[in-house]
Amino acid sequence: MKKLTRNINGCYEIDGQFYPSVTTITKVLEKEGLHNWIAQTAVDYYENTIVGAVLEGINLEAIKKEAVNAHKTEARDAADFGSLVHNAIDLYHKTQAWPIEPTVKEKFEQAIEWEQSVKLAVANSEITVHSLTHRYAGTLDLECFADLGDGEKHGLMDWKNSSGFYPEWKYQIAAYVGAWEEMNPGKYLDFGGIGVIDKKLGKFKPYIFQRAELIIPYQMFLCLCQFNHLKDWGKK
Repeated sequence: MKKLTRNINGCYEIDGQFYPSVTTITKVLEKEGLHNWIAQTAVDYYENTIVGAVLEGINLEAIKKEAVNAHKTEARDAADFGSLVHNAIDLYHKTQAWPIEPTVKEKFEQAIEWEQSVKLAVANSEITVHSLTHRYAGTLDLECFADLGDGEKHGLMDWKNSSGFYPEWKYQIAAYVGAWEEMNPGKYLDFGGIGVIDKKLGKFKPYIFQRAELIIPYQMFLCLCQFNHLKDWGKK
């Protein structure tokens, strides 16, 4: 039995050795559209703060600084909201309890409605997987069984809070599937999925990938993994 603990610097310690997390490894990728979102957030903040206000006596320098950091504030608020929904879903899986707060309840119900539509059954929640072969680890939300239209299938699901879908998430779920299969020799998963909680549009959208669709993303993740290890080796 491997002794595995989470390290605060984006790593997991396994038997005294440190392994970078899946999300740490994929951070090297550019998020398409992220810079546009940052710029638009600053513009929106500027516009919402100044329009309709009397300019005299307003500290424009302070407003500019706040505008520059507006995307950080919005991202933090969205992350906090996402955590509330995420925690509500996790609690439901463990206790069948439903949230009371209206905005959280709405997104929660959308996620649960989808789970019920595919007859999702939780095998394990908040599970940590690792690959000793490729030296990485990570924690995801669910190991589960679901009927995706062709009978009951076995797979992994992870929840994300965002207004869009980022390509590296596919690499991440592929990495979790790869690590799970390494930890369970002779067993193979049927799918890996991402459930996206969109705070702005108020929608929950699942993205399901069959195992065959994750083969190339997994190889791409392993390239990133190798890059990460070589980058760290080059610092020595």
